[in-house]
Amino acid sequence: MSIYKSQAGKEKSIALYDKQLSKLNMPFSDIYVKTSFGKTHLIEIGNKTGKPLLVFHGGNATTAYNLLMCQFLLNDFHIYAVDTIGHPGKSDEVCLSHKGYDYGKWASEVIDKIGYDSIACLGGSFGGGILAKLMCVAPKKLIRLF
Repeated sequence: MSIYKSQAGKEKSIALYDKQLSKLNMPFSDIYVKTSFGKTHLIEIGNKTGKPLLVFHGGNATTAYNLLMCQFLLNDFHIYAVDTIGHPGKSDEVCLSHKGYDYGKWASEVIDKIGYDSIACLGGSFGGGILAKLMCVAPKKLIRLF
């Protein structure tokens, strides 16, 4: 079952996503990692020599929109901006339960898959909730949370 009402709606959403990314006027890489919950998409962007920062967007938003709001971070941090699984964006449309710790387990796997033992994280709104779940399941993977 899709999170979108129609294929046309999904295509328009992805087109807007790509248009928003182009407004950053900065090179980026698409990364796809496979977790036990499904395929997860991330945008790698920013200062490759900066400190790594894993960024989670708010509920039913997208990484592209979130990056537009967080442009001030791009010059200083090596950013991995994740499309939350089951939300709009380019990750699998697998809806996880808000009860329990599935989002924390998923986020922990994402950290492993991008090659870090621990990383600083930023989460706005629903993304902050993901970080709260992550703190419960894998606190040693977190350097700092914002």
